[in-house]
Amino acid sequence: MRRVRTRRRPGPARRTTAQPSADTGAAARAWCGPGHGLEWTSPPGEVPAGLVELSTAVDGEWSYRLALHPVTQHPARDHQGRLVYLPVARLPADPLP
Repeated sequence: MRRVRTRRRPGPARRTTAQPSADTGAAARAWCGPGHGLEWTSPPGEVPAGLVELSTAVDGEWSYRLALHPVTQHPARDHQGRLVYLPVARLPADPLP
């Protein structure tokens, strides 16, 4: 059986992303949940918030937490260099008996 060599294509893990400069602040994006796709920028020079409240047209206020890289524990970034925020699970308002 003959082996075929293929070239490695640059994937998201291999591609370098531009980090925001100190005077622009960090771009962030909500992933999943009712606020999926919402984007915002944190003020320049501030540490990104660990928890943010987002208003959505359908479900009202939702809490989103900053995702961390599992190994380095640095804030996770998507393929465009934006910080990644994930929804915090909500408990139902009225539990069933």
